[in-house]
Amino acid sequence: MLTTLTDHEYLALNSTCSFADGHAYHELPGGLEGVVNKLPTIWHDCNQTKVRDMEQSFKREWANLLDSSELLRHKHFRVSPTASNSIDIVATLLAERAPRVLLIEPTFDNLYLMLKRRGCEVSPLNEQLMIEAIDQNRLAELLDSYSFDTLFLVNPNNPTGYLIREQQFIVVAEYCQRYNKVLVVDSTFRFYAKAPFNDYAALLKAGGSFVVIEDTGKTWPTQDMKSSMIVYSEDLAEGLEKFYEEIYLCHSRFVMGVFVDLFRRTAEVGLEQALMQEIGLRRGKVRDLLANTNFRCITDNSATVMPVEWIDVSGSGKTDAELIKQFMSHGFHCLPGSHFFWHAYYERGVHSSRFIRISLARPSAVFEKGLVLLREICEETNLARVTVSVE
Repeated sequence: MLTTLTDHEYLALNSTCSFADGHAYHELPGGLEGVVNKLPTIWHDCNQTKVRDMEQSFKREWANLLDSSELLRHKHFRVSPTASNSIDIVATLLAERAPRVLLIEPTFDNLYLMLKRRGCEVSPLNEQLMIEAIDQNRLAELLDSYSFDTLFLVNPNNPTGYLIREQQFIVVAEYCQRYNKVLVVDSTFRFYAKAPFNDYAALLKAGGSFVVIEDTGKTWPTQDMKSSMIVYSEDLAEGLEKFYEEIYLCHSRFVMGVFVDLFRRTAEVGLEQALMQEIGLRRGKVRDLLANTNFRCITDNSATVMPVEWIDVSGSGKTDAELIKQFMSHGFHCLPGSHFFWHAYYERGVHSSRFIRISLARPSAVFEKGLVLLREICEETNLARVTVSVE
C-alpha cells in the first residue's frame, strides 16, 4: 500500500517512465558537461584539502551564485548529504528548542512526517490564506491568529511554485524576530526563481532566529550525488551543530568538490542557460499537450520556472488516486496531490484530492516517452475534450 509520497517515488524508481520525484535527472546542460572529464582531478585535489576548507569553498561559490555578500561572510553553516538529512537535523533541533511548528500546506509530506517523528507539534498554514494575507498587507494579522514557536516555509513552494517576494519575505523575517519565533525556510528550489532576491540579507538584518535549508538535488543532474547546506543564526548554532556532528561529523569532500566546480561553471554560463531554459521548454510541451484536455496546469509560473507541474484534474471527474492508478497501468508514474495536503491526509483522513504533480527534469528519452503516454491517457474516455497530439 502506497501511504506516503516517498513510497510512490520509490516504486517509480524501477519504472521505465517515472515522472514522480522532483530530483534532477535530465542531461547536464550545455556548459556544465566539462565537470565529468574533470572528476579525477577533483578527486585528487579533494584528497589534499581539509574538510573545513572544502566546506568554505562550497559556501563561497554558493554565495557567489546568489550574489550574497551576507552569506559569504556568515559563519554558521554545515553541509549534509541530502536535503532530507538536513530537514531531519532541523526537526530534531526544533523538537527541543521550538516544538510548535506552523508548516505551509500544501507541501511535500516528508516535511510533516519528519517533524512529527522527531516530536514536533505540527499545524497547517494554508498557502492560499497566506497569499491573500500577503496581497492585502495583513500577513502579521494572519500569523497572530496561530499559536506557534516556529514558522516553516518552503520558498518557492513545492508543488505550487508560489514564491514569497522580497518585501513580503522581509515582513515575515521581521515578524519572527519581533515575536521571538524561529523562521525555517526550505529553499531547495531557489534557483528556479525568475527574479531571485537576497533572502540572507533580509534574515540577518532582521536579526531573529532562522534556519535555511539549501539543496543541489533539485537543480544539478549528478546521478543522485547531492549536497545540502544548512545555514542558521548564531543562537541556534550550538544545538544544531551538536545534532549534526553526532550523525555525520562531515560531508564528503569529493562530492562538495564536484559541486564547487559545477557552481563555477553555472556562474559562467548563467542560471538561465544552465537551469531554466530546458525546464521552460519542457513545461511548454506538457502545457501544450494538456491544453485541450480536462487537465489544467496551475503551477504559479509568474515568478518561478519550477521543474514540476502542479495539475488540477477535477475536470476529469476522477480523484487523484483513481488517475494515478490509471496512469500506472500505462507505465506512467507521477504523484497524487492528496499527500501534499498533509494535514488533511494524515490528520483528518482525507485521502483524495483534485491535483497531481508531474516532474519535468527527466532524461530526454524518458521525457519524450512520457509525453506519448500522456497523450494515450488523455485520449481515454472522460479525460479528453478533444484529441491531443504530440509532435
